[in-house]
Amino acid sequence: MSTSSVAGLSSGVPFIGPYAVSKVGVVSLSETLRDELQAEGSAVRVSVLCPGSVTTNVMEAERNRPAALGSESRTPVAEQVRLMIRDGLSGPDGKSPEQVAAIVLEGSAAIGSGS
Repeated sequence: MSTSSVAGLSSGVPFIGPYAVSKVGVVSLSETLRDELQAEGSAVRVSVLCPGSVTTNVMEAERNRPAALGSESRTPVAEQVRLMIRDGLSGPDGKSPEQVAAIVLEGSAAIGSGS
């Protein structure tokens, strides 16, 4: 089970290019691994979790930024993007980490049973 993001399923997401590229990479690597394992006749299955909005404190991560790097400068556009992400994480579509864990367990059980 790999964890990516819905940003890994689309292209051209404004202002989060490096993040989106890393998530596309996770999806691509997982799909390649799946194809290689299938070609070898392996019973190992590969899945990618793209959970969308998960209500976490990720937007508070600046507190973990090394002091040597200084404070993150926020341009007006960067601040707008930060607020958009924050609002998306806390919005009605945001899932709790516990809900995401339940989805993972349900999916893993279905794969294990051959569903």
